[in-house]
Amino acid sequence: MPERTVPLVQSLRAEVVETLHRGAAAVVDGHGRLIARLGDPEGVYYVRSSGKPLQAVAAAETGAFDRFRYTEAQVALAAASHSGEAAHIAELEATLNQLGVGEAGLICGASYPAYAPCRDEMIRAGQPPSRRHHNCSGKHAAMIAAALARGEDAAAYWRPDHPHQQRIVRLLAEMSDYPAEAIRLGADGCGVPVHALPLRNVALAFARLIDPEALAPERQAACRRVTAAMARYPYLVAGSERFDTALLTAGQGRIVCKGGALGYFAAAVVSADPNRPAVGLALKIEDGSHAPACQAAVEILDQLGLLGEPQRCELASWREAPVRNSLGQTVGVSRPVFRLQFEAPA
Repeated sequence: MPERTVPLVQSLRAEVVETLHRGAAAVVDGHGRLIARLGDPEGVYYVRSSGKPLQAVAAAETGAFDRFRYTEAQVALAAASHSGEAAHIAELEATLNQLGVGEAGLICGASYPAYAPCRDEMIRAGQPPSRRHHNCSGKHAAMIAAALARGEDAAAYWRPDHPHQQRIVRLLAEMSDYPAEAIRLGADGCGVPVHALPLRNVALAFARLIDPEALAPERQAACRRVTAAMARYPYLVAGSERFDTALLTAGQGRIVCKGGALGYFAAAVVSADPNRPAVGLALKIEDGSHAPACQAAVEILDQLGLLGEPQRCELASWREAPVRNSLGQTVGVSRPVFRLQFEAPA
């Protein structure tokens, strides 16, 4: 039985280890074959916002994006944890107008933008937080759209027993080869259900998301619609100074990724080598830290041989970061410290 978690990222100050972040990860291909791991790939964790691209696929399958004439940018926002910048809010407001739903129809809590300059600007202007600025508002709008498209109670879209939430559970089960009845449900930070399942199964779902060739035609189309939108509009998926945006941009259509709260991260990559299968990755930082999840993700992709030199350069600052004091002096470094354990050729 593998150790549940292993050391992934450490911070040193004057060559003394000051913090150590443990975690676990699984890398699989689209058949579910385990390629590499860190710690226990069967560890069960809440997927949090890393599940948003899959939730967007569920909305696409209802016909909601066609009925309400979603643009590709609006599809990207449906899969986003956006920073509440002007472009994000413009797309969200356009979506709500198309749905005929006001901000009050969203059940996510009022929030200031996650992007500090936008937050500070609102505070200076005396503007209160709003549900539009909640990072999950695009996902909530897509859930409402799905309920409306199927003639269901849109006001109750957030309830675990709502037909659309049940559709999401079925999709997760089918994409991940994990029994629907075994998926554990909780309440996410934004009020809708959140799902817990093993890292290995989430990695499989992401591998199929980016390479859906073996799936039913309707699901293939939904997966391609969501991943294409994310690749074309990486800024809308996250925002300024955000890792998801940086990795999607570097991937140039070959990478789909989505971070989640408390150190969760999932991604999938189509290799430039047509003879190599697409792979999915899911990882969790045990103490819930976000930055180490980003660092570990870049390191894993590089150890898998999936990053070219231009991508390594683009992502270098996300992989290894200086530790600075209040004077701006570099006094240490934070970096990954692991080697993947390979189970099968990548």
